Amino acid sequence: MALPSLDSLHFDTFGWEQDRDEDGVREWRSGNFVLSECFFKARPAPTSPEKVRQNLVALESLMGSEDFSTQDLELSEPLAKLHPAVLEHIKLLELEFFEIPPAKCVLTMMRGQAQGHNLYSTNIQVLFAERFWGIELAMKHDADSVEAGEDAIGSAKSNDSPKLDSGVDLSEGPCGETSEQDPVTHMRLLAQRLRDSITFEPEVLSLKPFVYNDE
Repeated sequence: MALPSLDSLHFDTFGWEQDRDEDGVREWRSGNFVLSECFFKARPAPTSPEKVRQNLVALESLMGSEDFSTQDLELSEPLAKLHPAVLEHIKLLELEFFEIPPAKCVLTMMRGQAQGHNLYSTNIQVLFAERFWGIELAMKHDADSVEAGEDAIGSAKSNDSPKLDSGVDLSEGPCGETSEQDPVTHMRLLAQRLRDSITFEPEVLSLKPFVYNDE
């Protein structure tokens, strides 16, 4: 049986054009959107849901400081290549724990600013005991727009994820006036579609399941 790898996880790439497949990172782009995937041959960092929450609150504070750079995070090389050097005004918009059997998963959505634009990112970590995948969906949006959708989400976990309208075509990035006016909702719709599409190759079933320390 083949060993788990970047190829062992499948998900919807929305028909976007792939423009990168190297150094353990894959990327697809469409307009202001970037979808990326990484695979790590290491134990995931989360030890418990509460610890994840605490770390994200601390990260939000750190990344919101005036002199913050992603270099301060000591990111692994694949992750460092996915993030801009400077982000400002970081805000955690959503945090959710769920399962795609046999994997545990953590979803985070954050908003930051860089070079005059809002940068929204949704990250899904797919966790096993000694391996994990990271999928990130990022979107650039004008920083001077009113982000009404953020007030509806807040900084807490939300279980009311919107369902994707099957009549909406998202293959070319933002679609329609509503999506342009409410980037948060549009991001959440894409993230829901991405999350629902994740499947595994058979070799993934050989991995030991991830267990939080408090389970």
